Amino acid sequence: MDYTSILTSTEEGGVGLARLNRPKQLNALNSVLMEELAQALEAFDRDDAVRCIVITGNEKAFAAGADIKEMADASPVEMLLRQHCPLGSPPPHQKAHRRRRVRLLPGRPASWRSSASRKSISA
Repeated sequence: MDYTSILTSTEEGGVGLARLNRPKQLNALNSVLMEELAQALEAFDRDDAVRCIVITGNEKAFAAGADIKEMADASPVEMLLRQHCPLGSPPPHQKAHRRRRVRLLPGRPASWRSSASRKSISA
């Protein structure tokens, strides 16, 4: 699938890589990026060849936080409704997935390629 705010790839060893790609906004999280990221993670989750998913930013920032420009003119009710889910039901990104183990790997975006990181990913 073609995305406008993220880059995805499947790397050697069954690693699904999702890279936030809004460099001018320091990867600020807007509704488009969040929807694309959720779609990409669900696609990785369905792919049996993917054993691990890594979410990363770029050299300057992982993510600057919420995109304030997108939220500036919205009321609290509009912000709630932008979650695209009925009240009382969990957002799509909180659904149960097959992969339950999460590890945070500090360092540069490509640091997972080091031998120490490969050992922790395959564990």
